[in-house]
Amino acid sequence: MSRFKVSKFRHTEARPPRREAWITDLRAGTTPSCGNHIKSSCSLIAFNSDRTGVLGIVPLDGQGDNKRHVTHLGCHSDLVTDLDFSPFDDFLLATSSADRTMKLWRLPASGQALPSGLGQSPCSQA
Repeated sequence: MSRFKVSKFRHTEARPPRREAWITDLRAGTTPSCGNHIKSSCSLIAFNSDRTGVLGIVPLDGQGDNKRHVTHLGCHSDLVTDLDFSPFDDFLLATSSADRTMKLWRLPASGQALPSGLGQSPCSQA
């Protein structure tokens, strides 16, 4: 008698998505980072862009032939070292930076304009 159970998933395999569902033509950053480079909620994708202190924000709902619109969020004065979405709120983004600040950003829902730069204030700063 074997002491290990046979998995019911032993004959499954991963299937990559079709090319139509791929996200292409995004310029991600090449600067070094300590933490996460890209994070996603159920509604948005956030990633380090090619500019220091700037994140790229892309909505997930733009599939099909039309290209996704990337909005750049200038959130810190130095390199963004880590970012993550709240597990309970799709539009709450936490960022930390090499400038020794942490910020929480309330991003607007789909169809609304995203904050465009450092002039926009986060919902909280630690």
